[in-house]
Amino acid sequence: MTACLVLASSIAVGSDACGTLDRTANAIHMAELLYPELKGREFSLQFSGARTGPLGGPTDATYLVIAVDKSVRRSLGQTGEPSDSKLGNANSAHEVELPLHLEFEFVRTIFDKAGNRVGTELTCQPSEFSNAVGSKQLHEAWDVINAHPEWMEEQDLEAARKLGMRFGPEKKADLLRILPVKELSSIYGPLQ
Repeated sequence: MTACLVLASSIAVGSDACGTLDRTANAIHMAELLYPELKGREFSLQFSGARTGPLGGPTDATYLVIAVDKSVRRSLGQTGEPSDSKLGNANSAHEVELPLHLEFEFVRTIFDKAGNRVGTELTCQPSEFSNAVGSKQLHEAWDVINAHPEWMEEQDLEAARKLGMRFGPEKKADLLRILPVKELSSIYGPLQ
């Protein structure tokens, strides 16, 4: 299932003075907290000024993708393709399918008191996080639900469940239970 988190903390995230390296370190730390089964894995980084693709030079890393896939390293004398297309962890209740693309955005939208968008602000902590796991499933659910604008919310939820979606509005406590909120406080400060 695709995960998308927009996190807000009780501290002002926009007041941080940090650079690309700080934002990258925060993203990697967040990936380690959310996916402990990735510990010791190899990954690639892709920086971008927006969701448009990689840049050719230095950037303020407003958008960062961490891609994890099967190892391409081979020991001397080793042949054959690595068989680790799924990762599991004894402490984890789920397996992670590879490749895994973790997307981090470091821009926060600023609104005035009337609710009008007045600009954006670069943050040190990810303002939005998503992964591509289950994106096909999510798009199938959107297609089914969008094809029926006459449906009520209960019908939308039932269709999403039939397509394998696990968390709806009534499952907030279940979702919060699997999120490492205490550990994420090391990145965001106290979370509520």
